[in-house]
Parts: sequence; C-alpha cells; structure tokens
Amino acid sequence: MRQNDLFPVKITGIVFLICASIASILYFQPQKQPLKWNNLDKALNDSKNNGKPVLVSFYSRWSKDCKFVNDNIFSDESVKKLLNDKFILAQVSLDDADNKKIAKERFEVHRIPTLIMLNSKSREMRRVSNFATIELFKGWLLDSSFAY
Repeated sequence: MRQNDLFPVKITGIVFLICASIASILYFQPQKQPLKWNNLDKALNDSKNNGKPVLVSFYSRWSKDCKFVNDNIFSDESVKKLLNDKFILAQVSLDDADNKKIAKERFEVHRIPTLIMLNSKSREMRRVSNFATIELFKGWLLDSSFAY
C-alpha cells in the first residue's frame, strides 16, 4: 500500500477521535435542571396533599420585567434547585383573559412579575413584585420569619 492510500484512513481516524472526545465531554457535563412549573389548580392540589408551599408566578410573555426575571433569576442553577426542592411551582400567564381575571379578583395582582407564596391551605403567606438580584430573591424565599 502506498503512503497516499493511507491518507483517507488517517483523516477518518482523526475525525472519529475528535467526535468521540466531544461526545464524551458533552455526556459527562452536568445537565441543567429545569423548573417544574404546574398550572395553578394542580399545584394547589399537590400542596394540599404533601404540605409543601406553592410559589405562584404571575407573568406575561410581552413583559420586559418578566423576561429579566426568567433570564437572570430563574435561570440560575442554585435558584432552580431551591425552588424545585422547597416549593410546588405554578405559573399563571396573564396573556390569557381568564387568568387575568383570576389574578385581579382572587389574588389582587396589579403588576407583573408578581410571585405569591401560598401555604398548603392556599392562604397567602407573602408576595414580591420587585427583586433585582438572585441574592435578594433567595433571601425572600428563605425568610424564616414566616411559618409554612
């Protein structure tokens, strides 16, 4: 076999090694944890059954503030872990007319984003509409002066 005949074999081997290396790196890289959002009724029912508090997020797709919270607060891995471990999560989109009515009449939500923490009896424990940093948000979530 001549030297020129081995060139395609060498190139194929190198490409294979590169692809295998990239696949290995991606396989062993830790996976990002998604937030487990439910609809409001399911979250309240689950809370009643297991005693965990519900964190309800009132949001809209068109809101810049909601996008900020989603991109800068809810995307943080430590926030995701805290939320998924300690709360049942519910999202209520105010892009829907029925949800707007629920937000205004039942929860008295006047601005978005608004997050409301409910105990397992669906009673409001506290709410927040303005937080700019992950640390402030986590502090609000973990404030031990409120009993579940």
